[in-house]
Amino acid sequence: MKRLSVWLGAMCAVCLALADGAHAQGQVTPQDEAMNTLRAGVPREQDRSIVDDWIALQLSKLRDALGNPILIPGARKDFYASFNTQYNHEGNTPAFKQMFAQQVGAMFAKEYAKGQQLEPIVAHTMARQLLRMQDLDTREALYAGLTSTDQVVQYLSAQALVKLQAKIAADPQLTAQVLQKLGAAAKAAGNGMVAWEFYEAAAIPGREADVVPVILAIMDARLAMMRGGATTLDRGEIPALRYLAQAQKDGKLDQNLRTQVVQRLAPLLRIHTERLGMEGITQDERVAVEETIDTTEDLLKQITRPDKAPDVAGKMADGSNAAINMQIELIQWIGGPDTAGILNKAPWNVPAGAP
Repeated sequence: MKRLSVWLGAMCAVCLALADGAHAQGQVTPQDEAMNTLRAGVPREQDRSIVDDWIALQLSKLRDALGNPILIPGARKDFYASFNTQYNHEGNTPAFKQMFAQQVGAMFAKEYAKGQQLEPIVAHTMARQLLRMQDLDTREALYAGLTSTDQVVQYLSAQALVKLQAKIAADPQLTAQVLQKLGAAAKAAGNGMVAWEFYEAAAIPGREADVVPVILAIMDARLAMMRGGATTLDRGEIPALRYLAQAQKDGKLDQNLRTQVVQRLAPLLRIHTERLGMEGITQDERVAVEETIDTTEDLLKQITRPDKAPDVAGKMADGSNAAINMQIELIQWIGGPDTAGILNKAPWNVPAGAP
């Protein structure tokens, strides 16, 4: 009986501790009370500090859990729930909701500015919250996320801009701003999944003259990475190639843009064709490389319309002879030391070998 009493006493202590913890979790803080007062009226500029204090408290709660991996999932869940409750509260005035989103953007941008000193879990949680909100008033953080040192944050920030694309496209000034930010962040798009989202975010319909230079800036950064000895290739360029193909089909590319596009497609085709002939390529990478070759060459044919187009992609099924036969077709496009290719001539002016 004595042992049972001790055991029951210990269990009751645990229950009380859990109850206290649950109570603390649901406790209304002074910051919550200030937000409840603020949401009912018309917030003033000086009230932004109230929102900042509330956001800072949520970040602090999340960080408090980082020392114990068991607590992290619950802390992230609470973080999302807290922000969603504030953002979607039925008592929000439009002015409060706008201010809340703006301050989330400003505060999260400050966090991203910490670079590698920012804890990855905090960085990822913030990025996912921004994606959940899908609010243009958070764009300060989305722009900062594009140049984050964390690839997950880059990916999620670009993905949020993709989700907001219809609203962005409706505002010419905002479209120009988003494209400028994507172009400035182009060098961050090294990872294939990140590049995919960057291209998708830039592919704003009806703005080809503004979009294509940004797509080419992203592609330049990717080509520089590939030339630098990327160990594997991926499908990252597929959204760009699809956008450019549609722009060409719709007659939206003038001669200057067509030339610029071809001057990127040539090295892209060369790099992928050479990779397919190398050892150590996995099946997944092979599939990605073959798709990129096929899509790239098809676009080259659409733009340049040669009398007799080379057919690199058509030689991919040549078994043991595929590598050499693809190389022969490639040289007809890009030329070599002793042979001029279709793309070496005006108006394309691709250097021999498409370096």
